[in-house]
Amino acid sequence: FLQDKSDILTSANSELTMRLMNHEKSSSLDHE
Repeated sequence: FLQDKSDILTSANSELTMRLMNHEKSSSLDHE
């Protein structure tokens, strides 16, 4: 159960990280 929970947190965390990175990329492109 704990392993399941951490897997969900990890995938959600990586998804958030990817969204943040994409957001930063598009933001820096807007600034250029």
